Amino acid sequence: MPARKTPISRRSRWRRGCGCSRFSRAQFRNLGRLAKSHVEHDRVVVAILRGDRSGAAAAMRAHIELVRDEYEIYAVSV
Repeated sequence: MPARKTPISRRSRWRRGCGCSRFSRAQFRNLGRLAKSHVEHDRVVVAILRGDRSGAAAAMRAHIELVRDEYEIYAVSV
């Protein structure tokens, strides 16, 4: 029986394909970004747990916009 190769996780494949690991690393170089990200994700989770679909969507959109804006600031600085 041939040795079975360990499958690459979906997340690893996805991250390698889109360059998201570079994006994530760049975000967390900004001082305080990780703490802000935790707060932003917490808002999404709390809304989901409350069953607030529109609140969760709004919180996620706000998070994505903040990340995009901060990445643009970082990109200009390098």
